[in-house]
Amino acid sequence: MNYFDKIVSGTLTQQDIESSAIQNKNGPGRPKLDKGEIDVARRLRSDTAGRLRQRRQELGYSVANVARAAGVSGARYTQWEKQFGKLAQSKYLNALAGILGVHPEWISDGVDLPAVQRGNSEVCSLPMIESWLTATERKQLAIRAQGRRKSLQLQPHEIAEQVGLDAKKFSILERCIPAHPNLDVELKWELILQVPTGWLRNLELDAPTIDQTETATGFASNSTASVADEIRAIGCWLSRESMLRRTSEYLSLRAHEQRFADIFALRYGVNGEDASILQAIGERFGVTRERIRQITTKMEERSAHFKGETPFLDRLAEELIPFLPQAVDKLDVTFRALMGESLSLENVERFAREILGRSIVSLTAKPANMSLGWGVVAVDPRTHDPEVLRAVRDVALALIRSVGAAQINFVAGAAGGVLNRGITPDEASLACSLVTGFEWLVEGDGWFWFGSKWENRLLTVTKKVLAVAKRRVDIEDIHGAMARSRRSNYEADKHRPYAVDAPHSVLVAVLKRVPWIEAIQHDDFRLRDSVALESILSEVEMAVHNLLSAKGGVAARYTINKELLETGRSQFGHIALQVALDSSPITSRIDFGIFALRGAALTPESLALASAAVGGEFQHMKNHPALILNSEGYIAVKFEIRPYMINSRYLEVPVRLATLIPEGEYQLDGFEEQVIYSVLPSGSRRFLKLTSKLIKLGFGIGDWVLLQVNPKEKQIRLERALEVGES
Repeated sequence: MNYFDKIVSGTLTQQDIESSAIQNKNGPGRPKLDKGEIDVARRLRSDTAGRLRQRRQELGYSVANVARAAGVSGARYTQWEKQFGKLAQSKYLNALAGILGVHPEWISDGVDLPAVQRGNSEVCSLPMIESWLTATERKQLAIRAQGRRKSLQLQPHEIAEQVGLDAKKFSILERCIPAHPNLDVELKWELILQVPTGWLRNLELDAPTIDQTETATGFASNSTASVADEIRAIGCWLSRESMLRRTSEYLSLRAHEQRFADIFALRYGVNGEDASILQAIGERFGVTRERIRQITTKMEERSAHFKGETPFLDRLAEELIPFLPQAVDKLDVTFRALMGESLSLENVERFAREILGRSIVSLTAKPANMSLGWGVVAVDPRTHDPEVLRAVRDVALALIRSVGAAQINFVAGAAGGVLNRGITPDEASLACSLVTGFEWLVEGDGWFWFGSKWENRLLTVTKKVLAVAKRRVDIEDIHGAMARSRRSNYEADKHRPYAVDAPHSVLVAVLKRVPWIEAIQHDDFRLRDSVALESILSEVEMAVHNLLSAKGGVAARYTINKELLETGRSQFGHIALQVALDSSPITSRIDFGIFALRGAALTPESLALASAAVGGEFQHMKNHPALILNSEGYIAVKFEIRPYMINSRYLEVPVRLATLIPEGEYQLDGFEEQVIYSVLPSGSRRFLKLTSKLIKLGFGIGDWVLLQVNPKEKQIRLERALEVGES
């Protein structure tokens, strides 16, 4: 190598060059270089060093940063920017080209070639910056970096700790990127943000899309055996603030982190519903409920986009489907082992929705789009049909209301009629099981009810009967009271209750489940505590009860009418009294015109007095020509017009006359419209449309009438008569 090349390559120092020039000038044997040649060699050497300095300054890098990236001291790199000779180039040219983002020949010879591809260098390359950044651009870059950090759910102090800065200095970086970079800090910062090298200083360089599963990177819990275990493991994972240091192992947590994990698990019900309440958790840990809320809220925020694997939760979601729809309390029992501990399905669903961002089952308190009567029910939205539930429930309630219990086959058929399509007993059974209080009474025969809190005529009737009897009553008497209390006449536009009689075994099963009823010898019942009759009997029933009690528990209809209506002892009307006598459960008709309190102990004397009063005054007319068949075939009977006859517009036919005349239509002299003699289902025998004709003929209350009936010709005559006893 000649002296010229040695100068260019940097082999000779400045002192050597100066000595060579002197020697060349002053004596033989020295290099033959003139001053011009030495200047050219110097310029070539300074051009190489100058390009290093020029490129570094363009990029805004400090000498220390480039030296550190190249693995040399700052002093050595400073010398390179003065003279970068062949010896240094042979070892560091490619590395510096990669760091500065240029082709090696551009540094050595100034040749304009494509830059070295970033990442191909043997050493870590530095970011390329095409020009100096303005203050506005550096603020925009800082805001972008801050947004990237938040998207990764990282806290400022987490990054500050990793890059070797305190939190205060790092907060300054997130407000404005510095003009001169600290390459060591920025390289680590970019690594944590999961962005390409140079992203922090290049607005045009895009960051890769954040894979949200990155937030769960490292989450694993091989020790779980139930959903409750998975909730505890995720609570451990979220209890540690630093995402880079999270763990699902409880024993690896610090004391306060273990406390957070315990609070999280309790809040999502691993120890049961009562233990999940904020107040209960706060009392357990000695803090306020607000502090518990703050802790759980913070952990919920950390769970955003969490996508860790939960195999037991996934299995539960899959195995639930064949059981739907179903009440959640029953599902809690069915899947107790899979859920684990005291976890409920409601809390599992809440955890899945709030922490994992998904739902495993649809829960509703209105499965039939109606609020009354339903507990919380799990349904499959793909197959759920609220109309079926609503129709089945309505039919079952109507049957219980009327009969005291419901029969599943009847319910299925009636509900199918409502929906105009078939409903199977299994569908009806499943729908009924969702109603609060559902219980089988006699499952083999399909009888069930919804508990004593629902309207139930059997319980209403039984309470009246037992309160009046004041002693134990047999189930047959209660069954008879049920049959008697059912109305038979309903307006055409009014809904008729289902007229179904439940067997004695079903009635017994119902009454044995009622806390205020005591069962004796299987099918006899009495009240556990006395009941004020005024609280359960109507005004009419109360009056009838008092009268019958005073008469030894039994009386004739005539006696009841006379004492309650004609004497003015009561304010109700005649019709109300007759309805009560014919349909109240507290009475029973033991013979024609004779009524007794149900369950009362009757004596022969009271029965004889009641029997003697049947027919009223007619019983005292033994010497009167009444009920005597005259020569024309008429049977004559004499009676007084009472107020109840005028009010009710019908005439109760005396028993003695009733046995002698047939039912049917009778012609009254002087009227085209016929009088009807009819025997009602209650046993009452009446002349209908006769009282109105008496009024038209001028008869009034207190008048005596001679009624003549021809049973053969079906003719009736009316005449005024003298009062009984008058001549």
